[in-house]
Formats: sequence, structure tokens, C-alpha cells
Amino acid sequence: MTLNYVLLWFVIPVSILAIFRLMRYAGMRAEILLQVLILAVTGAMLVALPEVAGYAGFALLAVNSFIPALVVRPMQRAVFEQDFAKARRWAVWLSRIHPTPAARSYPRLFEAMELSQKGDLAGAAEILAPYRSSRAPLARNATAHLFRMQGDWAGLLEWIRTEGIEPDKHPGIVAHYLRALGETGQLNELAAAYQRWLAVLEKTPDNLNLARLVVFGFGGRKGPLQNLFCGKMGRYPAAVQQFWLATAEMAGGDREAAVNRLQGLQSTDHMVQMAAQRRLANPPPVAMEIMTPETRRIIADAEQHGVDQAQYGATSLRSHRKAYATLALMLVNLAVFCAETANGGSETTETIFRMGGLWPPAVLAGEWWRVAAANFLHFGPLHLGMNMFALFLLGPFVEKTLGARKYLVAYLGSGIGSMIIILVAARLGWMENELVAGASGAIMGIVGATGAILLRARNSRVAAQRLRSVVLIIALQVVFDQTTPNISAMGHAGGAVVGFALGLLLATRPPVRN
Repeated sequence: MTLNYVLLWFVIPVSILAIFRLMRYAGMRAEILLQVLILAVTGAMLVALPEVAGYAGFALLAVNSFIPALVVRPMQRAVFEQDFAKARRWAVWLSRIHPTPAARSYPRLFEAMELSQKGDLAGAAEILAPYRSSRAPLARNATAHLFRMQGDWAGLLEWIRTEGIEPDKHPGIVAHYLRALGETGQLNELAAAYQRWLAVLEKTPDNLNLARLVVFGFGGRKGPLQNLFCGKMGRYPAAVQQFWLATAEMAGGDREAAVNRLQGLQSTDHMVQMAAQRRLANPPPVAMEIMTPETRRIIADAEQHGVDQAQYGATSLRSHRKAYATLALMLVNLAVFCAETANGGSETTETIFRMGGLWPPAVLAGEWWRVAAANFLHFGPLHLGMNMFALFLLGPFVEKTLGARKYLVAYLGSGIGSMIIILVAARLGWMENELVAGASGAIMGIVGATGAILLRARNSRVAAQRLRSVVLIIALQVVFDQTTPNISAMGHAGGAVVGFALGLLLATRPPVRN
């Protein structure tokens, strides 16, 4: 197995999945064509120059996706912080390195938002007006911002309904529509729309968080709103957070606290000042006085969704830094690899055997320590790098859920279990005797344990969605194992099964959902 082969296996599924994801949305023809071009060039290279096809495909993918992502990330952070001047500067760079129609429109859109913050509503409206005739997703968002800038929430509702905008094709519009319903006092319709489009919102976490902010604000749910601001939405400016907390206080019946909060609100953002003045002049209705039982249920489900997202959702890089057991395992594997290199070379069969690689005849002769030692040995830097990257991605969630001790039991138990399964298979003649080493069995055990944890919590939407992703990972791993030489498919499958069983035993059962 070479790096070229690994990259080939990475590029093809990533591009195919990207095409299917982009097809869900309107106005993504250019982005889809770029992904098709990457697949076509990679396929042509696979026929003409197969020894470099993976490198070529990965280079194209990097230019099209990974390098622009380095710009998109700080641009999105600036948008969250409502620093549209900074967002515009990043957008200019994005339009230069990724000149798709959408990327070329971002600088003007952010310029309009910057002008509206400064109070130049006429200048912002002049920039945004041409977008009214376009049906592209970015143009739809620009038009929605024009209505928001003018405080014309009834007009925004009428425009969305008249245009027949489909939320599944324009998910960025959903949060605008939900807020317009809240601003016009239609809380029950707001909750029903949130529930109807929840599946669309879940595809883009930022839109989902914005929708939940609106639901909690007009639903009078100050506590869940504060929890949102403790997460990713904590990047919102303090004045924006205070505005929404005041909205929740008003909708919750605590008008005096809300008025004091809004009157004490200080911001140089003209849009926030205008929103605060409008809120004081036209407070939302008290939620409990107009909510139906169904609306109460929907808002309670939205609160539970936030709890489930924190428990079963993807772990952040910040939480990765606190995954001490995972980091310790990575350091141990790295230290052993350095020892291999110093004692004859990590790609030398004699070195791997001498340091504890699993050789079935040697184990059956009494060297049982090899079933544990083999989990920390690797054949070359590529083998080590792939396993440690997978461990870094997958380990923190299981460690956070099970705790460090149970996590180590699952990891080591899966690794040793996979080695014993290989040993038994060789003893029964199901496979040839071969020297086996690597943490792959233990890491597949972590995948299996993840599946077990999510299966226990399958009544949660978040857990059920992530469980489907785990099944997809296992399916791709099976295909990879069957098409790649020198890979222990038996060890991978055995590790996943053992990890799943250990996950069921070690994971605590989630509370019954009412």
C-alpha cells in the first residue's frame, strides 16, 4: 500500500459525496462541475499514469476545496462576529483563489452589510437591489437581508411566499423566514415551520443554530438561549447576545428585565441599535399566553436536541485537546515507532518480529505477549500516520462518553481481541500465517464502540444520524480491505465486533426520553 493508493481512495469518495451534497441546493452548478472535473482528471490519470493518479487528484481537490477552506473558515468567523469589514477582506481573497459565481458575489454582499452597520442604509440598498431579480441562493440571502435591514418582516414573509422559495434548495432562507414569523407575533407558526424544516436545517449546523436561537428567543426560553451562547454562537458580539436575551425575557414575561437590558445595550452597530429600538417599541407577545401544546412540545424537543448535540454530536478541536487518554495512546504509538526506527527500521520484517509483531506460530509456541505488543507496532510512517489520524478523529468522542478508564478498556480490549481472532483464524486454516502489526484493530474497535454508544441512544435524532455515518465508515472500510493487498480484513472486522460488544457493556444507558 502506497501513499498514492491511499490518496486515490480518499479523493474518489470525497468528490462523489460532495457532488451528492451539492445537488441538494440550487445554484451550485459551477461547484458540481468542478467536482466532476476532479473525478474525470483523476480517472484519466488512473488509466494513463496510475502511479501518480492519487497525487494528481489530491492536488486538484486541495486547490478546489482545502485551500479555499483556509479562507472560508476565518471569513465565516468574521461573519459570526458581525465584523463584515474583515469578512469582506477575506471574501476578496476567496474570489481570487476560487472564482465561482458565488465567491465573486461575497465581497459586494459583505460591503452592503458593512454599510448597513454604519447606518448607510441607502448605500447598502443600492448594492443589494440588483439581487432582487436573481434566483441564486446568495442573491436570495441578499434580498432577505434587504428586508431585514428595513425592518420589513411582513414584506419578507410576503416575498418568500410569493416567490415560492423552497427551503430545501435555499436553507439559508429558513432562519430569515422563522425570524419574520417571530417578529410578526406568529409563534405557533414559527414552531411549526421549524419542525417542518428541521431535516433541512440539520444539514448545515450554522443554520440550525440560527433557527434554534430564533425559536428560543421568541419562545421565552432564556436558559437554552444562554446555552447556545456558551457554544459556537458565543462568537456573536455581546450586544447581539444581549438583544436576544432581552427578546427571550420579553417573551418569557419578564418585561422589566428586558427593558433594562435593551436600554443598557451599547453598540456601534447601527443595525443592532435599530433592532433594539424596534424591540422596545414592539415587544413580542408573552409565549405562554399564546403557545399551543404542540408548540410547547416542539420547543422542548429543540432544547433536547441541543443537549443531544453536545452529547452525541461531533467533538470540537477544543475537546480533542482534553482527550488525554487518546493523546497518551498516540504518544505511546509514536514512541514505539521511534524505537522501531532506532532498532533496525520500521519497515524491516525482522525488526517488527523481534519487537513483538503477531506471528501465529510464535504465539502458539507460548509467546502470548505478542497479542498486546503487536498493537503498538507499525510498518512504516504511512501506516502509523493513517492510524494516528484516525485515532485522533474517532477517539475523543468515545473517551468523552465512556470516561478515560473505560475507553482504554475498549481500545486495548479491541486490539487484543482482533489479534486473537487473527490467531484463531490462522490456527483453523481460514487464512495464511502472516506477520501482523498495527493499531488498526483497536481503532476499528473504537468505531464499533461508537456504533454501540449511538445505538443505545438511537431515539435521539443526533445519535441516529451519526450512527448512519458510522455504518458508512464500516462499509467503506470493508470495500477498502477487500481491494487492498497486505491488509488484515479479519483483524479489522474482529476489532469492530469486539469494540461493539465492549461498547454495549461499558456505555451507560441513556435516560428514558419523555
